[in-house]
Amino acid sequence: MLKEGDFIVIAAQYFGFQPGTPYGHRTQQYYDFFKPHNLPLKGYTNDTGKNGTVTRGQLAQVIAASQGAAYGPTAAVSFMYKYNLSSGTTGVKTFEDYHFNEPLTRAQISAFFQRMEAAGMTTLK
Repeated sequence: MLKEGDFIVIAAQYFGFQPGTPYGHRTQQYYDFFKPHNLPLKGYTNDTGKNGTVTRGQLAQVIAASQGAAYGPTAAVSFMYKYNLSSGTTGVKTFEDYHFNEPLTRAQISAFFQRMEAAGMTTLK
């Protein structure tokens, strides 16, 4: 399972953030990088949120928001399917098949970022 703080470090590096001298929580500067973009993250000001487990749904919401798209649960999952960032867990491409509340693994995160790069989603919008 992937913690939000670890996920945000990976995401910030993907979008080109170059960290400076750490301050506060080890991941705080990464959250500060994303704060102007209003991504749906729980750990902006809360260390408990930084240590929470990321779900497939939260990933979908963060990716959709990072591209300037609507990021409510249904809209975020639709975004993932529309841009071929996911095919669900069985290929059916329904909200239920996405398994929105399932914890995200480290192996899954790299596949999602590879698909984002293939789709040209390399900058924040």
